[in-house]
Amino acid sequence: PKRSTMLRTLALGIFIGVSNAADPGSGSGSGSGSGDAPVVPAGDNPCFAAETTMACKLTGDVSAAEAHRQCYTIHNTKEKGAALALMKTLTAGDVVLAADAAGTLSLERVIVNQHKANTVASALLEVHHSAGVLSLTPDHVLLVDGAFVPARNAKPGSALTLANGEAATVERVTTARGDIINPLTTSGTIVAGGVVASSHPEWTFAWAGKAQFPLFYGLAAAFPATTQAYYDAVLEPLFDSSGAHLRSTALGASALVVPLGVADAAAALGLGLFAGATPVALLVLGAAALRSRKA
Repeated sequence: PKRSTMLRTLALGIFIGVSNAADPGSGSGSGSGSGDAPVVPAGDNPCFAAETTMACKLTGDVSAAEAHRQCYTIHNTKEKGAALALMKTLTAGDVVLAADAAGTLSLERVIVNQHKANTVASALLEVHHSAGVLSLTPDHVLLVDGAFVPARNAKPGSALTLANGEAATVERVTTARGDIINPLTTSGTIVAGGVVASSHPEWTFAWAGKAQFPLFYGLAAAFPATTQAYYDAVLEPLFDSSGAHLRSTALGASALVVPLGVADAAAALGLGLFAGATPVALLVLGAAALRSRKA
């Protein structure tokens, strides 16, 4: 019980630190006046559709360009190189294809896959475009008309960016509801269903790509299975049950401001406690993780 209480306290610290790094005004202008997409209901989570969204997953030692070729040109299905995989099958430690706003391809590691173990349903937008369909929540960020914006900004005639840098024209946007999934990557971007997107919602996107968590990310790289289990068992249940309230409280109370560095340390310490590590072991692992990221 004592260890469980410590873990939940650390998780709360992580959430508050992350929430206060976001700009409370960045989520305003929800697009409710556009008439083209619904505003996601309160309590829903920003993610991709779990049953349909594919990612390009590495299954061997190949470059980002070769991974793109195998996934989107020759549609490789062999267990080598790279192949398309449903996002819901990804887990911490997997490496996937990503791209930035300039169209530069990269290979990024999955830190955790959100909602992998704890099924959550949400309102979705189905963005039908000239190269396919991408289903995601209205507040999830993707590249639209050359800028990373919430999915609800996509309208007929808008241009999405494909992984090869070409544009795909939005033809129509429909609504749906379904289970969601979200692989959080080291860069904060991912190629989702062939389209360049973020792995963040609008309220964290502004800082997520700049404010890294070196200690936690380093430990996650060293112990991916434990990291996924820690997120599934400790962090996600807390966020799902209290996330909306905690975020609202954190953004509205300056006394709860916690630097991201503290949130990083709390996440790493919580992971170590979850794994049963001793304080000395945590210090050793933390130092090793930081060295590995600098190398």
